[in-house]
Amino acid sequence: MSSWTLPHATATMGDIKENTTAAQWITEEETMGWDGRFVAKSDIKQEVRNLWDKQKAYGADDYFTVEKHEVFGSNHALAVARRSVDAKVKEVFAVVVLTNYRDGELLTKDIQESGGPMGMPVTKKFLAMLSDTDDNFAIAWRKCCDELRARNQWLRGKLVDGAHIEMETGIHYHFGEGDDISEKFTYKKIGRIDCVALSSGGLGRLPRSWRKKIVAVNDERFNYEGYSL
Repeated sequence: MSSWTLPHATATMGDIKENTTAAQWITEEETMGWDGRFVAKSDIKQEVRNLWDKQKAYGADDYFTVEKHEVFGSNHALAVARRSVDAKVKEVFAVVVLTNYRDGELLTKDIQESGGPMGMPVTKKFLAMLSDTDDNFAIAWRKCCDELRARNQWLRGKLVDGAHIEMETGIHYHFGEGDDISEKFTYKKIGRIDCVALSSGGLGRLPRSWRKKIVAVNDERFNYEGYSL
């Protein structure tokens, strides 16, 4: 798959922090390279769509249309079709758009699947719309997304207070000695917050990426059968 870009700022691999929303890590000093515009909060999804939909390809007569748009928190996944002037689809590829909204200003940064963006649990229908590709980054992104979707589906109803969790690796905290979490621990649910009891007392909030590392809940193991459409 070829990599096509629009004449607005796009992210590099170094800009993307895995499983972290833009709002969690962007600072005033890190806004360079982000596109910004003042919009109503209710218009965010349409503004993200407009980054690609009906836009002309840079240096060509072709144009783009957004065929499917899925939202995960402040992050968006677009299935984008490149079309010729007679509207025939040449290819369909994925674009990840990070957003941050504050004080009425929407900041966006996008990266195509061939650039190695963060994985998101997009639907099977989304993945099925994408054109075949031999790009290793795009293939890896699609596999990552499919596994995230399958893991999230498997986890439904399992993460209840007191569940016994096993992960691929432990969690390192910087709170103090004895606060690191081993591969196996008891899950605590405080409202909508994922927590774990710390050996030093109190509760530690589990990091955002912890669910992707779960291999078993109450001794029931996650079995991913592999990427296939």
